[in-house]
Parts: sequence; C-alpha cells; structure tokens
Amino acid sequence: MSAEEQNNARDSWGSRLAFILAAAGSAIGLGNIWRFPMTAAESGGGAFVVIYLLCVFFVAMPVMLAEMVVGRAGEKNPVGAMKHLKPRTPWFLIGLLGVLTAIVVLSYYSVVAGWTIYYFFQAAAGTFVSDLQSPQEFKDFFGSTAASPGISIVFHAIFIVATIWIVGSGVQRGIERTIKVVMPIFFVLLLLLTLRSLTLEDAEKGIAYYIQPDFSQITGGVVVAALGQAFFSLSLGMGAIITYGSYLSKRESLPNSAFFVTLMDTVIALVSGLLIFPAMFFAHLPPTQAGPGLIFQVLPQVFAQMPGAPWGGIIFGSAFFLLLGLAAVTSAISLLEVVVAYFVDEHQIQRKKVAWLMGGVIFLVGIPSALSSGAVDSLSAIPGIGMDLLTLLDTIFGSFALTIGALGLCIFVAWAWGLAEAIREISQGEPEFRFEPIWRGLIRYAAPIAIIGILISLLIPSAGWGIKEISWSKVKDDEGNSALAIHLTTQNRQGDGVPSTSVEGFLVWFGPDSTRGTQDDTMTRISGITGEEGKVTMRTEPFKKGRYELQLSGVSGALNAEGVHPYRFDTAANEGADSSDGSN
Repeated sequence: MSAEEQNNARDSWGSRLAFILAAAGSAIGLGNIWRFPMTAAESGGGAFVVIYLLCVFFVAMPVMLAEMVVGRAGEKNPVGAMKHLKPRTPWFLIGLLGVLTAIVVLSYYSVVAGWTIYYFFQAAAGTFVSDLQSPQEFKDFFGSTAASPGISIVFHAIFIVATIWIVGSGVQRGIERTIKVVMPIFFVLLLLLTLRSLTLEDAEKGIAYYIQPDFSQITGGVVVAALGQAFFSLSLGMGAIITYGSYLSKRESLPNSAFFVTLMDTVIALVSGLLIFPAMFFAHLPPTQAGPGLIFQVLPQVFAQMPGAPWGGIIFGSAFFLLLGLAAVTSAISLLEVVVAYFVDEHQIQRKKVAWLMGGVIFLVGIPSALSSGAVDSLSAIPGIGMDLLTLLDTIFGSFALTIGALGLCIFVAWAWGLAEAIREISQGEPEFRFEPIWRGLIRYAAPIAIIGILISLLIPSAGWGIKEISWSKVKDDEGNSALAIHLTTQNRQGDGVPSTSVEGFLVWFGPDSTRGTQDDTMTRISGITGEEGKVTMRTEPFKKGRYELQLSGVSGALNAEGVHPYRFDTAANEGADSSDGSN
C-alpha cells in the first residue's frame, strides 16, 4: 500500500468506550450547560424533566440509533453512506445538508468557544473578583469582549487551530487520544464544581427552584420545547453520529452504544443545573437568563462572591470556563470530522491536508459572525432582518437545518432504505434486539411526527424578535398618579452560542387627566417611584412583526413590534387595575 493510500484508508475506533466517549462529547456542548437547566426551571422544573426524559429515550434515542446504523452500514460519511445504501437516488442530499450544516455551525460555534477561552484567562487573572463590581460592569465587560474584533477573531482562530490539529491527526491518534484525556477531566471538573456549588449557602433554594415539579406549567408548547431540547442536545441531524458510527466495529452493540451515549448526555445536562442554580441563589442573582448572557454576564458575578476571596472565586471561575472550553472542543471535533470525512471518502484528499484546508475555510466563514456582536453595525443588526448574523445563522442552520436533517434521516431509514436492512445491520452486534418492535414503531411513526412538531414550532415564530418575559408592577408617584412599570425581556430563537437577549424598561402612566409614557433603559434606573412591588411574570412565544393585544388584569393595551426596536406599549387609563396576572 502506498503512503497516500495509507493516509486515505479509513480509520476506526480502538474500542467501544472510545466511540461512546466521542459521541457523548459531540452531544455534550455549551447548550447542555447553559440552556437545558434554564429551560427546565422555567418550564415546570421536575415536571419538565420527566417529559424531557421521555422525549430523550423514546424519541431522540431511537433517532440516534438510526444514525449509528446508517453510519456503520455505509462505512462512510453522511453523503457516502446514503449513496452506498441507496445508490442513484437523491437521498444523499440529506447527508450533504449535514456537511453544510457542520461547516456553518462550527464557523460561529468557534466564535463563542473562543470567548470561553478568553474568559478562562480573565478568570485566572482575577478579573472577575477584583476589577469588576456592579452587574452593569460585568455586562459592559462582555459587551466590549464580544464587540472587540481583535479578541473575537484571535480566540476564534486559536480554537479552530486546536480543532484542526486534533482532527487532522486521525481518528485514533487524534480524536480518540484527545477524547480519552478531555472527557475524564470534564467529568471530574463537573463533579468538583457541582459539589462545591451544593455546599454554598442557600443551595437548597436553588435545588428546589430547579427540580421542584410544577405540573401547572406543562402545556403543548412545553412538550415541544422538551422535544426540541432533546434533539438539539444529542447533536442529531448534522451527520456527526453517522460519521462516528462509520468507524465502529461490526461486533459492537449499536443499541447499547446509543443508550450509554444518551444516558451520559442526559446526566450531564441534569447535573449542570445542580451546578448553576445553587451558585446563583448563593449570590442572590435572579435565575432568569439563559445562553451567553448567563455564562458571560451572570455567573462571573457568582465567582466574585465565592468564599475564600480572592482565590475561591479565581479557582472556581477558572475551572468553570475550562469546563466550558472542554465541552466546546469535543463538540467542535465532531463537526469538523463530518466535513473532513466527506472530502477524504468522496474526493480522496489526504486527511491532514483537508483538515487544514477546510478548517481555514471555516475560520474565514466565521469572521463575519465574530464581527456581528457590535464590531460592525450592518452585521450586528442586519438591515431588513433586525438580528445579528450569528443569530441568523444559528436560526437557519442550528435549528431548521438540524430538524430537517433529522426528519430526512428518519424517513430514509424507515421508508426508503427499509427497516429490514436496518435491523439486519443492528443484529450483527446485537443478535437478539429485544426492543425491535418498539424501535420500529418509534422510528417509523413517533419520531417523524415529533420532529414535524418541532419544525412547525420553529416555523410559526421564525420572523422577528419577540417577548420572552413580561413583568410589571403597579406603582405611584408622589403626586398620586398611578403607573404600570413594565419590564420586557425580548429574545430571538437561540441555539448554542447566540447572544440574542435584550431587556427594555417602560413606564406607562395613567393619571386622572392624561396619559403619558416614558421609556428608560432598565427598571433599576427608574427613580422617584414608590409603591408595592407585586410583580408577576408572563411568558409568550416569540412572534412575528405586528400588533399584539395584551390583557393586564383589566388594563388592556397593545404592543407594537417593529423589527428589533422599539417596542411600544400604550394603555388606556385604568387606575384601579391590578397586576396579579396576565396573558397575551
């Protein structure tokens, strides 16, 4: 065999453990740590967790098994596998969508991962325990970090280069060796940080907020949210599991592998909440923000208050951002491997060469995303769309493309390639597949229907920004005029690494003679107001541009959504209104 043929020969996993750790690392990304805990806490706590577990093991895990089956049976990347299993048909386009999705998602995911590296160094330097004091300073620090072209691009490059080096070294010598070192460190860090968080003062309040079941909040929307979280958490629909499965030995049990990967990912997601909420309640911070705002603005305030200052906060903060960095790199490896495997298999390009070539392309594609958080105005608020480029790309590829890919995979396995062929592949490592009848029904009917539900939920509110949260209180000024103090949190659809939350405060006055309106930046800056707080919260799904009626316990009004800004709320005079509840 020539040197070139050796370079292009397909690699394989050294053991099933390596495959499980790698697949779990692909699934365990930033979203597990910053999105799942908040989604669970805001959607019924323990009740949401029960629904999520059902969605994971009865809908998402069957799809994961299907991806493993396609990968091992085809023994190629997503495109090559589908061409091999169903030649001369357009089904390979589903695999091609996965390759394209991997390129785009990694391009902006690397930007956010770069921020975690930068924050690791800042935490180790003591920035969060000495240089920053107020919540506004933490917010401004992240704003300046994300808006800095130098920081965003340089650390984006550092992260991409590390990913290229690992993937370019091969499956066993690069990915497997890295995973066997990184994943144990990740587990140990998560365990130590969680144990420390659970020993903080008021930790029990954070635990109760997180897991106490509230079945009154369970609605159809919450069920769809649980389904979406389950699918996106397991990295389904982008071809990563197909690619990793293609390196798996025929002797290995695919159902067992799918179960252990799903279990590991789910446990990490659940434990992340036990890390985050006790720490937030210890620091008396409102547990209402998810995504990058939680990681880069809120949690650094926790580090500043850690016992044993300054070293308590420095050690905890450094370990936390190291944890995030490790989670990010294991996901990034799988994304780049999808792309590299495609070019190695389909175009016979040497692995190391294509890793650097396509890694460089992905770096260049990611530069506009690195400039879309304040560095370049036209990228930070795209004209005619009203959202930043990073958010737009995540909406298209991190939500829609993944969902379409997962749906196409289900249809391919259940109806195009055929369940008989899939079962035959499973039986090579699992001669007695006890759950075959159940899996047949789930992958043929339940999973496609569930994925269509997710897709519909994404399509309906896809345009424009919308309200994530509204809270208000009835207040009075010194002259006796009544007012509603309205606090809006607006948010677009966000996936891993999308800084898309903004907060606006409004005062809507209704006095005995006239109505007057004033807008301020935040509720905390409104002064000269006295009265009872009596604040409640209402949540709605994001909406399209238009005019939407709100009912604030007898105070009727309308909210005009015109792009991202401004939001206007006008209410009729009604001094006797209560602010006990509301709906849209």
